[in-house]
Amino acid sequence: MKKKDLVAEHIKSLIYKGKLRQGDKIPSETEIMKTLNVSRFTAREGINTLKRENIIETLHGSGSFVKNNSLNKKYILIVSEEYCLTGTARGSNRFIINELKNRISELGYIPYFYIDREKSDVLKEIPIIISETIGIVSVHGSERTLDKLSEFHIPIVSVMKSTAREYSTILTNYPLLYRKIDSIIKKYKLEKIVSFSIVQSLQRKEMDTFIHYAFNAYLKKFDSVNINFSENIPSAISLFKAKIKSLKYTPDAIIFQDDTIFNNVFPIFGEFDNILKNTKIITHSSGYRQDWGSSYKICRLEFDLKDMAEKSIELLLKKINGEFINKQNIYIDPTVINEEIFKLQN
Repeated sequence: MKKKDLVAEHIKSLIYKGKLRQGDKIPSETEIMKTLNVSRFTAREGINTLKRENIIETLHGSGSFVKNNSLNKKYILIVSEEYCLTGTARGSNRFIINELKNRISELGYIPYFYIDREKSDVLKEIPIIISETIGIVSVHGSERTLDKLSEFHIPIVSVMKSTAREYSTILTNYPLLYRKIDSIIKKYKLEKIVSFSIVQSLQRKEMDTFIHYAFNAYLKKFDSVNINFSENIPSAISLFKAKIKSLKYTPDAIIFQDDTIFNNVFPIFGEFDNILKNTKIITHSSGYRQDWGSSYKICRLEFDLKDMAEKSIELLLKKINGEFINKQNIYIDPTVINEEIFKLQN
């Protein structure tokens, strides 16, 4: 989180906990600088953020005050468990959160962003004004977090969760991706396939365990390689190299079930141009990526993160308005397939 956002969240917490009320003057820039150990520029930027969110107003010569109407607004809690995310997954998570915050602000609600850290107690750390929350959007929220939040009987919509359970989930990641991959295999009549997957994916205790086993069993009729998640990147690259070198045929397609593998082996594709220039590459990418160029026939399966944020708010508002029951599972498909190179070279 940027320092200016920390300043904004600090002042918001004072408001939400009742330490600052309607019409109260917020701490001065100097006080914020001392409390949070930030520069004057950062303190001012944090205050300006709250002004843009219509939470405070500044009176020339008097200071900044909590606006009279700000505490009458309901707010939506955004839950994020970033401690379990790395690399592009973390970037995707933050992109969704920013889109959610913008969308919530546009609707006149106050977005409250809560990061749940490992071994934390959600019930103690969430805002005291949880009773004023009209709904919760969980981004990468765990079963443990959602179980605790459900005790408040507040509408919950879960974004990017791989299992629905009793919650209204807008995305079951793996079933959607596998369905897309299966459609690509059938569409292009792919027969000679090499598949790379991370074994850790098969060890989940959620509903998608069965999807993983079923899909991997389906791919075993082709040529599959499982890479243990505990292995380091050089080891994973070595497994990839060994497999490609041992092939007695030119594959129609190579499937990377996890984008971690693809992103790490892509730099060495050039070593195998004799094979890969004539092979379709299918990869799952959960966020926005660098340009891979047009040297290879790459089909990307990725999520429209902005659309996911939009849909999650729409679904949450439907739940709030009682348009569907609390425990009804909802599936939407924000998966985007980039087949342009496939189309051009077929």
